[in-house]
Amino acid sequence: MDWCKVTLRSGKTGWMHRSRIRLYFTEADLPEKPGPEGASEIAALTKTVASVDYHTLARQAAQGDPEAQKKFFGLAEHVDGAAGESYAMDLNVMVHLLGDEKLAAFLAAQRPAFLMQTRRAILEALETELMPPRYLKLHFPKTHAFFLRRQLVDWPSPDGRFAIRKAFSDAEDISISKVTRAELIEKSTGKVLLNLTPDDIGIGSSREGHVLWAPDSKRFAYLSMNLQMGDGNLFSNPPRPPTKKQTTVYQDTGDGFAKGDLPLSDPPGRKDDPELKGAVVGHEYIEPVRWQEQNVLILERHDYYESTHPDGSIKGFGRLWEITVSFGADGKPGVKWKRAEPK
Repeated sequence: MDWCKVTLRSGKTGWMHRSRIRLYFTEADLPEKPGPEGASEIAALTKTVASVDYHTLARQAAQGDPEAQKKFFGLAEHVDGAAGESYAMDLNVMVHLLGDEKLAAFLAAQRPAFLMQTRRAILEALETELMPPRYLKLHFPKTHAFFLRRQLVDWPSPDGRFAIRKAFSDAEDISISKVTRAELIEKSTGKVLLNLTPDDIGIGSSREGHVLWAPDSKRFAYLSMNLQMGDGNLFSNPPRPPTKKQTTVYQDTGDGFAKGDLPLSDPPGRKDDPELKGAVVGHEYIEPVRWQEQNVLILERHDYYESTHPDGSIKGFGRLWEITVSFGADGKPGVKWKRAEPK
């Protein structure tokens, strides 16, 4: 339906085309202090995660406090269930109170991982029956342009010499946009030092991925993700392909950067694991966690599987490993696997 019934400030009702609708809020629409019945789920979560009252945080963020804004938008990483529903409504209010100029200025100071998380939360919050599909572009053009860029240069090395440049196939439809070009560049000149495209599987809302540099800028762990859910399920014919998080490590060889040869594709004991017999892979996630030292990288691998019981019911289970990669003086990696309980 292209026309919606609306109530004007005067109290009169009328009809407006969806493309002309823009919502307005005041600080009175922000969350209030919890009543006698106790804190809501989102208020309790905020107290735990951000060590501040939710209603106080929302007002500080709406008034332009950068630290409060970072904490408020950062809640998107933690919310779910009832807390997620409340947060989505309040996020809608926050976006409108800040307006396009202030919101875009705040986002411009953030790193890609935070931007991906915030973009996903805001786009979901703005997807209601009332709002037209292009609501963000119509009323928040600067924010829209910043969220949906065709090219991105970021992830600078600690010494400031290098950065990663990525180009994407579609600036409008994030669901199908994928990495078309990824390069390690010299930050001061833009000179391409290494083509990273063959190892980048980025597509969709997580297309940007992540880069984790070693403290001495001699190595970096390059994470790219394809979290697109295909048609059907894991037992369809053909089966839905697994979603993936892929990590590649590059290192300075003295003659420039090159891809390191890391044996991460075959976890120890997988072939002899009886629970995996006949199981189907749902996802394979290999993510960099931290550089423990400049030549020691900690990764995490989480695999998810599903299998069927004789009665046709489905069992889901996972395997989790902590992986320690130590690079020798010759650049060759040594890999140690440690099994852990899935989170």
